[in-house]
Amino acid sequence: MAKAPKNPYAPVHPAKKLLTLALALLGLSVLLGFISVFVPWSQRDFNSTASRLTAWFYPFKWCVENKLSSLHYMQCEDEDFGGWTTSAITGFSVPLAGNLKCRGFFIATVVFVFIHVIIGVFALIFLAACLAKLWTKLAKPLALLAAILTFISFAGSLCSWAMFIVYAEEKCSSDTVNGVNVYPLQGYSYGFILEIFATALALGAMLLACLGLTKVLKHKPHTPAYPMQAAAYPAAAYMPQYMEPYPAMPPYAPAMSTSPYMEPAAAYAPPMYPMAPMY
Repeated sequence: MAKAPKNPYAPVHPAKKLLTLALALLGLSVLLGFISVFVPWSQRDFNSTASRLTAWFYPFKWCVENKLSSLHYMQCEDEDFGGWTTSAITGFSVPLAGNLKCRGFFIATVVFVFIHVIIGVFALIFLAACLAKLWTKLAKPLALLAAILTFISFAGSLCSWAMFIVYAEEKCSSDTVNGVNVYPLQGYSYGFILEIFATALALGAMLLACLGLTKVLKHKPHTPAYPMQAAAYPAAAYMPQYMEPYPAMPPYAPAMSTSPYMEPAAAYAPPMYPMAPMY
């Protein structure tokens, strides 16, 4: 079945463009936040004459690679938030359990990333529902909830990398690997950078969602109080007229002559003479 053509003269809601842009920016922000969970947030090199070690720190694990090995041996350990496991081969460890402050900031980083992503998904749902119901009474509560959830998602994204900065700049221990101090960790990597971009996108989405909310609250469609009637003109009253019935048709029509000659007239009109002048 062919789809009806779009009416070019149909009214456009003033909040439609703002909410559509907010939906797009927030979607990108949530996507970047989701990716940041699976990439390293920090990278450090611990080099010496005997070994060259490179460590990557993820939200849920850490990995160490020995670059002097011909096989470039890499070992990864899962993080259970109770403390990092010591590698028997590389001798590398990150004692989170020994420093409650560092442990708290690291866990807060992961929690705020999840707040950013999960609340952002709910905000996307409410933004899409608001766009679908812009011309109904549900637009106002949906736009309000979408703006609130977008703000919470932005706040979670902002707090995630702020907490990680505190953790990465804190001297959580005096441990060294190959004569290089493990802390302060620093070495900000892919996950940290992605979360900063996600925060910028979430900020734009939050501002657009708030502007769209104001447009939705202020917009009042014009609806006349009473339906307007079509213009009418005065007309004369109709008076029925009596008509005589048609006379009955003769039962048969008179025969007509088929001769090409006309019959002589039975009588002629009397001659007309001019009148004598009167003197």
